[in-house]
This record gives sequence, structure tokens and C-alpha cells, in this order.
Amino acid sequence: MHGERIEAVCDRLQAIEGDADKLVGDLLTSLYQGNVEAKHVIILKDLYELLEKAIDLCRDVGNVVFQVILKYS
Repeated sequence: MHGERIEAVCDRLQAIEGDADKLVGDLLTSLYQGNVEAKHVIILKDLYELLEKAIDLCRDVGNVVFQVILKYS
């Protein structure tokens, strides 16, 4: 029963990660098409990439938790 719940949460994390990837892509596109100073472009680009990595790691943690639960249930 817990495995099904964890699997649902992992699926949701995967969907959120996909949405975040799309959002970061859109943000980067608008960043390069806008009238933004070069210094701000670099800072925002780095920030967007860090946010994407953080979201990817959250998804990875969810997958690890799911694997552990499957292994020990």
C-alpha cells in the first residue's frame, strides 16, 4: 500500500520536473530575447540552471526512496 502511494508521488515528481524543464527553457528563451544587461543575463541563467538541478535532485531522491521501499517491502 505504501509502495503505491510512493509510486504516485514519484510520478508527480517526474511531472513536476518535466514542467520545470519546460519553464526553465521558456525563461532562458525570454532572457536572451529581452533587453537585459549581460551581467543580469549571466546571473539569471546561472540561477535558472541551479533551480533546475535542485528540482532534478528532488526527483532523484523520490526515485531512491521508491527503490528502497520496493526492496524492503
